[in-house]
Amino acid sequence: MNLDGRQFRLVSAQGNSDLSDSVIFKYFQHGPWIWGTYFSKEVDRGTLLGRFTAENAIAFTYCHWSGGQKRKGQCKSIIDSDEGGALRIQENWTWTEGGLGSGTSVIEEIYE
Repeated sequence: MNLDGRQFRLVSAQGNSDLSDSVIFKYFQHGPWIWGTYFSKEVDRGTLLGRFTAENAIAFTYCHWSGGQKRKGQCKSIIDSDEGGALRIQENWTWTEGGLGSGTSVIEEIYE
């Protein structure tokens, strides 16, 4: 599975999330390593860095600025695809700085 150059949007979020459906994620990949950027109405700029832990699983840390505050967390995700081949990522995340709690999110691939 290759995430390089793919873009995603938020479908759903549960928990103490900063994100709304306006968020756009852009992923990059080299070998098992992934990184990405994201932004939305609520998040000025965000980055993530991690790696594949299995063929369809990734683990990463993320950091972003929201409302003038830096927030960090960690995430473990499972990747699957729909009948048309579009990717869907189910995320389980936990705040580690600047936020409390944990939650789940689902993002899906978009085409431009």
